[in-house]
Amino acid sequence: MVYNELMKVVLHDESKYMIRFDRGDEVVSGLKQFAVEKGIRAAVFSGIGATDEILVSWFHPDEKKYHDHHLTKKFEIVNLNGNITILNDEPIVHAHGSFSDVELHGRSGHVKKLIVSATCEIFLQTIEGEIIRGFDPDSGLHLMQ
Repeated sequence: MVYNELMKVVLHDESKYMIRFDRGDEVVSGLKQFAVEKGIRAAVFSGIGATDEILVSWFHPDEKKYHDHHLTKKFEIVNLNGNITILNDEPIVHAHGSFSDVELHGRSGHVKKLIVSATCEIFLQTIEGEIIRGFDPDSGLHLMQ
């Protein structure tokens, strides 16, 4: 089953999806669009695959801001984990990932953008109900409430 020509839902049961993203697809925004269209308000996901462009960040707790790193070389997606929750009444994708280059050197962090170079296989499990995020002034983050 092809889903909006952005990704392919390979397998689906009541609460679980196996999703394939192809070359050129952007995973974070694709998962958000999928959640909006499916009405998903709480989920967890994991994934593997390959990428050649990542916007990965590190949150500095004293500054209360993210430091972005735009990486544009070929990486294996060793591990991509995250959740889908609700912020301002719309789904938000919170993802962290680990990536390995050709020399097997790793990079990791908070994933804001990930462009697929070959494929990305995502296992997504929905959770009954919803998880709301709200701003926490002490941390500077939108935390699960």
